[in-house]
Amino acid sequence: MDVIAGFEPERLNLKNVSMGKGVTEIVKIVAKDLDKLKISEVTSSKPDQITAELIEQDGRQAVKVTLKAQDKAGRISAQVKAKTNLASPKELQLYIYGQVSPDLVVDRPYVFFSPARISPHADAIARCFGMLAGMVGRSSGIVKIKVSSLGGKPFDIRGVDDPSGVVVGYPEKKDNDWYVYLALAGESVKRRGTLKIKTDRDDQASIDIHYGTGAAVGSRLPRPVPGQTPRGARVFQARPSLGQPGRIKLAPKLRKIPPALKSKLAPVKVVKPGSQK
Repeated sequence: MDVIAGFEPERLNLKNVSMGKGVTEIVKIVAKDLDKLKISEVTSSKPDQITAELIEQDGRQAVKVTLKAQDKAGRISAQVKAKTNLASPKELQLYIYGQVSPDLVVDRPYVFFSPARISPHADAIARCFGMLAGMVGRSSGIVKIKVSSLGGKPFDIRGVDDPSGVVVGYPEKKDNDWYVYLALAGESVKRRGTLKIKTDRDDQASIDIHYGTGAAVGSRLPRPVPGQTPRGARVFQARPSLGQPGRIKLAPKLRKIPPALKSKLAPVKVVKPGSQK
């Protein structure tokens, strides 16, 4: 499908932006016939945070988007519109999103252990980094999280703490980034929880990671007790088969006789017993 006119890309992902910092991106304007396309006005839905300016790049019109991040962490969501001289589309729309974050960020703020492989040796496994290198993945139940600094500042991870004791973790440093390996160490009544990655930074002593767990794989149901139904088992009631005792007979479906047919039927004469001669 040919695009008559639009932004490239249509959605601008600013990803993680440090609190109080600024970021600038150039977005191209594409059209089926660029020589006929003219942009008259560019506006932002949140001009106090994001400004949009029409510029010329390589002899073509483009839009310079500038974000001034606030001093508070939160999501970025805005829209930039550009009016055109075309009958359709009359305006171009650019969707902008991202996240204003502290200096330390993670690539996975929420993780889900599926399937949940709970092992009594999970704590020992999480501490053996040599074994983890080839075990990371959904099938192993081990999750890998990357921790990095947006400003390139040095930091250390002191440990991983889960108050519920369901998840254990092991940190490992590679170049300027840290990686945390997480594994389930036990069951919990709640299927959701929050753990903390401890750092040596005074401005960001910990990073919250939210997690969810599923049912344990390979968990066995308790042995059935005579006269009782095991917990978690489904109960099916057998239906009588055809030709065997206890067969269920269905009543025939009653239908109404059409008036036109009813008038043609002869009336039925009811004869009482003993009245015949």
